[in-house]
Amino acid sequence: MRLRCGACEVEIEDSQRLTAPNPFDGTDVLFGCPTCKSVDTWTRMCDVEGCRRIVSCGYPDGGRYWMVCGDHYKGQEA
Repeated sequence: MRLRCGACEVEIEDSQRLTAPNPFDGTDVLFGCPTCKSVDTWTRMCDVEGCRRIVSCGYPDGGRYWMVCGDHYKGQEA
C-alpha cells in the first residue's frame, strides 16, 4: 500500500511508516512520517502502478480488492 504524508507530501510504502503506542489510548497505535515526523496525516494512493492520485473508490477483481482513484475505477455502472 502506497501512502502520501499530508504534511510534507512524501510518498512511501506502508511498511516505512514509524509506529508508536498512543500515549492517550493504550489500545491504539500512532503512525508517523519518517521524513517530517508528523503523526496520522496519511492519504492512501491509487493501487495502479505509476498513478499518483489519491484513492476515492475500490472494486474486487481476481481475488484482490483494488483501492483506486476515480480514473481507474472499474466498478458496476448504475
